[in-house]
Amino acid sequence: MTSVRLEFNRSVIKVFNELSIGDFSNIFLDQNFVIHVIKEGDVHQPIETLSASEKLTLGLILMLAAKETFLPEFPFFIIDELTLSYDPERFNRIINYIGRHVPYVIVTALSTEKGEPRVEHYPL
Repeated sequence: MTSVRLEFNRSVIKVFNELSIGDFSNIFLDQNFVIHVIKEGDVHQPIETLSASEKLTLGLILMLAAKETFLPEFPFFIIDELTLSYDPERFNRIINYIGRHVPYVIVTALSTEKGEPRVEHYPL
């Protein structure tokens, strides 16, 4: 299990560095598979005290790292509509990163419109 944890931590670092999002300086799983978040200034931040935006960013980083570690050949990545709340520059960095690693991105979204569910396709 140690090698899996180390590989996952390498993927977290890769995703974190390439995306350059969040004000974290480090994110990792320890030997007990507990997630640690280190903020700027080497401050250990409990996950439950993170803001909603920071939790969204942490979740996204962990999902991308998990996909790259455990399902590297899987051709899809699914993100939630909450990701759309990022500023345009950050959102574009996320979409471009995902687009370089998978051919298909699915963005789930709830609609307030009445009617049938629909699928929309937007090329990256």
